[in-house]
Amino acid sequence: MLLIDVRSPAEFAHAHLPGSKSLPLFSDEERKVVGTAYKQESRQRAIKLGLEYFGPKMVPMIDQVEKWLNELHQGAEHKREVVLYCWRGGMRSAGVGWLLDLYGFKVSTIKGGYKSYRRWSIAQFSKSYPFSIVGGYTGSGKTALLQQLMQKGEA
Repeated sequence: MLLIDVRSPAEFAHAHLPGSKSLPLFSDEERKVVGTAYKQESRQRAIKLGLEYFGPKMVPMIDQVEKWLNELHQGAEHKREVVLYCWRGGMRSAGVGWLLDLYGFKVSTIKGGYKSYRRWSIAQFSKSYPFSIVGGYTGSGKTALLQQLMQKGEA
């Protein structure tokens, strides 16, 4: 499975999911133009601008995904599975997902995008995890204690 981030290069450089590859739908400047059109004009205008940028990138994007999958599987037969995400799991990942699905890849997207993953990750730090630390000098019996705990199913 190949994990692909379709956000802009600056967004990817700032933070991304571990192990993901960057396949930006828009450059940083293109993202700015499309986002401004979305906020100041309309969703439809932003989509038309986005499609103008997206069109010439379609074949190179497919080629790049094929290259990554071949490297990942080292030429062996593989399932051509990809998982995509953008910031909120919205139009960018949907657009690239449509293209890759049309071409024949098995495409999944991360619901809620990077924003959702980030929220989940941060929440993990506020959870309580039950664990104990066994410490002591060399020869103090730590190994024997751990072995007894294992026998009782506690370790």
